[in-house]
Formats: sequence, structure tokens, C-alpha cells
Amino acid sequence: MKSKSKISPKNSGKTGAQSRKKKREPDAKAGEALKILSVFCGPALRCLSAKTVTSRDVLRFWMDTAIAAERSGNRQVIEKLTSVEMVKVMAGAANEPDSFLARELSAPARAITNAIGCVAVAVEAAAKAAGDAKREDWRDATARVLDQLDFALALILRNLGPLVRMRARLSKHTELLCDTITNGLHAGETVRLIERLHSLQPGAEAFKNDRENSFATFAWDVANLVDDLDRLVESRADYLKPAGRDMNAWPILRFRHNDGKGRFEAVADAVELGADHPLDTSKDASFRPETPMVRYLNEVVWLFHCVRDYVAAIKSWCPDEAQAVQQYFSGSEEETLQPKVIEAVRSCISLPELRKSNAPDWARVAVLPYVIARDARGPATCMEPALKAIWNQNGVKSPATFKSRLMPQVIRTLTSLARPG
Repeated sequence: MKSKSKISPKNSGKTGAQSRKKKREPDAKAGEALKILSVFCGPALRCLSAKTVTSRDVLRFWMDTAIAAERSGNRQVIEKLTSVEMVKVMAGAANEPDSFLARELSAPARAITNAIGCVAVAVEAAAKAAGDAKREDWRDATARVLDQLDFALALILRNLGPLVRMRARLSKHTELLCDTITNGLHAGETVRLIERLHSLQPGAEAFKNDRENSFATFAWDVANLVDDLDRLVESRADYLKPAGRDMNAWPILRFRHNDGKGRFEAVADAVELGADHPLDTSKDASFRPETPMVRYLNEVVWLFHCVRDYVAAIKSWCPDEAQAVQQYFSGSEEETLQPKVIEAVRSCISLPELRKSNAPDWARVAVLPYVIARDARGPATCMEPALKAIWNQNGVKSPATFKSRLMPQVIRTLTSLARPG
């Protein structure tokens, strides 16, 4: 038996009729839209009356019809509406307050994607438990469910991606433009996904000479982006300066017969390249940027630089450094870093700005502990080329020997990377 609801302060003192929500009035536009839909939906519309129908009723019925048509493979029911008829069906709902049309149209998509996400998290947890318990039956069942969930997302993206790109080209709605741009600019993630696709795709080697294979397409995309970026330097250099100051390199297109040095210097000056970067970005820098150790330590020092800035920025409301460092990695792939890695990152906060004179201190206090804790725990798990090369040296059979070989390389490379002083 359902319990009686208590009288809340919101409706106390009111009669049932007074506290009841005001009933929405039917409107003429909704009646006209109902007539249009009745031509295509026929008997299914008997549940609605032209005398009492509202624009919200019409929209929700249209959505139910669209979903049913997709499930039955009978999309013609929706596609038969002309442009004018479609406007009449939607116009009433578009006039409703609080972006009703947008929220109502997106509700089924948001609901199903949220549901897929909830199921995926639960099934992934079940799959891990099945693996730990060595339950083959559960492992197979969870694998089948996850495979179908992933295919469902692929089917959704197959429709959603082209639609979003088409609307973004025409839309004046800034939120759609921002989200489209944000979701499209993940070059690092794209590379990892292409590598995964290559490893999972049967007979991937057969596409090696295909001009439209994923790697070739990515190369064209990057080349076109670099060309577009060069044009932006001419028209929007001031907007690029925040990025330019933080970067120690800048992409330009180079040709075999011309190294583009003059163009690069002009671009570097326009965007104030490297002005705020923690490493030496001057023309007198002595390091070779293509060597594996330089590339690796460049990323490590940049990470420390970002963490130091972040901790300083939130110090007023998060004075605990350990908590601030953990917060920095929250929501990223690095969220579950080991305590030793977090402590190594935290240790850089108390150090002065990196300079050639204090590079050995940076190496001993922060960089080396971080490298060993995160990327060099052992030869079997080490994936970083610069570190694997040391593990593969003759005589390196223990972590202690590895550390003794690594330390001088880190100090030497870090000193060459650091700014003078």
C-alpha cells in the first residue's frame, strides 16, 4: 500500500485544486501539426484529439513514431514529410520555454548513451571478477555483451558524426560549434586508436599501399591542419600566442628543396615561441631534439611545469600539495598512478625554476624518482625507447645497475635542455 504524502511547506495551506499544476492549453498550431501527422500515421493518432492536443504532445508522438519506424526499418513514415510540414510539426515545440524542443529531442539519445555507459561499467567490473575467479562462462558472456555495446556505439556514431559535422558547418549555435571542435581535436588519442585498430584488424598489412588506410588518412589530416595553422598565423597570431609561449617547437610544412627556415623564424616571432616554456628555447640551445632521451625528458619536464602551475593556481582553496597533485591527474588516464609516482611529481614543487646550474638537483630529487617509479620498474614492463635502450645494455641485470647508468644520462640531458643560469 502506498503511504500518503506529507504536506510540504511548498503547498501547505492550499487546496488540492489550488496546488495542482495549471493544465496546458491546446493551441491551433498543434492541431494543424496533428493533421499533418495523421496523413502518415493514420490510426495510431487516435490517442490524440485535435481539440486538446498541445505542441508538446505532437512532438512526443512524432518522436515515438520515429523510434518505432527505426526499429521496424520503416523510415519512410518520417521521411515522407515535406520541409514545410516538418516545420509545422516542430514550430510549436520550438516556441516552448527552457529549450524544450532541444531537451526533448536529445532525451532519448542521452538516456540510451547513459544506459550504455552504466552497463559498460558494470559488465567491465563483472568481466574482471570473472577473470579473477577463472570463470570461463562469465568471461565469455561479458565479452559478448561488451562487443554488442561497442557495436551499438559504432552504429550511433555512424549516424551522429556526419550529422554533427554537417550542422556545425551551418549552425550559429556556439555550444554545438565548441563541442564539435573540442571532440575533434585529440590528435594524440587518434594515434593510439589507429595503432589499436591496426593491431586488432585481421589482414591489416593488406592495406599498406591503400591511399585511404588509417595511417595515410591521418598524415593527410595533419598536413592539412598544419597548412591551416600557418594561415591562422597570418590572421590570428594574437590568439595563437598563449599556445606559442608555452611551446618549444612549432609545426610548419617543409619541402625537399627548401628548409623553410625563414618562414619558421617569422612564425616563431609572431607567436612568441617558447617565451614561457621551462626549457631552453633560444637559438643557442645545444640539445638535439630528435634523440629519444631528449624527447622523453622534454615531456617529463613539461608535466612537472604544468603540475607546478596547477598547484599554485589552486593553493587558495587546496593548500594540501599531495591532494592538489592527485586532483591534477583526476579524470585522466593517469588517475590511478602509484603513490611513488605521485610523490615524485610532488617533489618538483619545492624546487626552484629549472636552470643549468640546478639540473643535477632536479634529476636526483624529482626526475629520476619519477622515471623509475613510472616507466622503468623493470625490463619486462618498460616501453619507453630511451629507457629500454639502457635496460638492453650489456651488464644491466638489476635495477641498481640500471639506475647507475640512467643517472648520468638524465643529468647530462637535463643540463643541456635547461635554460642558462
